[in-house]
Amino acid sequence: MPKRLKDKHTKILTIIIVTYNSEKYIKRCLESLKQYKKDMTKDIMIVDNNSSDNTLKIAKIFNINIIKNKQNLGYAKAANIGIKKAGSRYILLINPDIYFEKDTIKDMLDFMKNNQDCDIQGPKLFDENKNLIFSCKRFPTIKAILGRRLKSSKIFKQDVKRYLMKDYNHKKPRKVDWVSGGCMMFKKNFSFDNRYFLYFEDVDFCHGKNVYYNPKAIAHHTVQRESSKNIRFLYYHTISFVKYKIKYLF
Repeated sequence: MPKRLKDKHTKILTIIIVTYNSEKYIKRCLESLKQYKKDMTKDIMIVDNNSSDNTLKIAKIFNINIIKNKQNLGYAKAANIGIKKAGSRYILLINPDIYFEKDTIKDMLDFMKNNQDCDIQGPKLFDENKNLIFSCKRFPTIKAILGRRLKSSKIFKQDVKRYLMKDYNHKKPRKVDWVSGGCMMFKKNFSFDNRYFLYFEDVDFCHGKNVYYNPKAIAHHTVQRESSKNIRFLYYHTISFVKYKIKYLF
């Protein structure tokens, strides 16, 4: 089980954005959060993994809290740094390529308040072409991961379909195995497993908790799928999956 952290409860929500060379997206993300900047019950924080581009220069314009790491610590460690600094009841952890509609965060907070058993929730996500992103999933199997990698293969088609929950209409809230760490809200008293540098930290994080998919709340995500384009990211993806499967004994 993840290490539990002390909850200070001085604010309702801390929005944490983990960045690394994110100049392409960070302005759009922060622009969509402007409506919350003057709300004293919420806080916005960037944890930057030693970006070498203009990410921090852009972020400083918005006058928000910025934590600068001296090296790229990976997603889990950076997220944990933000969680430890947060003085709030809930955390909204997002990628810099996420942006929000007007009432998204309100809808997510209302869901947390109205569902006291909810530890983690994820909103409905759409890509830039307004296509649904399958951001809530069942826990991954080796067949499902191979099926996603071997897109042209029909051997694991049903395994992929089950993994992506394509048998669910994504219209009503429901409990799920896990939701994407690209945009998730959770109670403050949890942390990530630092052994994951990139990928599968969100899958691992959701184990042993009450996780909900909340389709009333809508956000947008620029899908990058770096592991399918770059050998370095494929390496991270593979190593993290192996760590995950070993941890949960297949």
